[in-house]
Amino acid sequence: QAIQTCAENAANRKLSKKKNGKDILDKAQFIENLGLTETVELAKEAIPYHRKINGKSLTQDVQLTATDVNAVTPQRLRLEVPVGVPLPWPTDRPPTGWLLCNGAGFDKTRYPLLASAYPSGQLPNLRG
Repeated sequence: QAIQTCAENAANRKLSKKKNGKDILDKAQFIENLGLTETVELAKEAIPYHRKINGKSLTQDVQLTATDVNAVTPQRLRLEVPVGVPLPWPTDRPPTGWLLCNGAGFDKTRYPLLASAYPSGQLPNLRG
């Protein structure tokens, strides 16, 4: 009878997969049994809330802008890259105000700075 009672108690204590560990009575002991005590302690300090990225606290997900990480934007390119310098661009369409280097002609009156780089009024053909 004692063996049957032990087996019944063990069956009643069986953990449910659906509860994802919520039914573990002694979680600290469980973590220790798995050899994860040190890992759990290290994880407590994994997010340094006292630190900042460009003045933004790490207390939650941080939304960084292109300016925060000094990313190159079309606006920054206009300011820093001389007119006429061909640059690769990762989309099918160039940024507003830029032209594809596909060998096409352009209006030298409309683009006088570009005409100073390409006096023929013809863009270089860099396709392929």
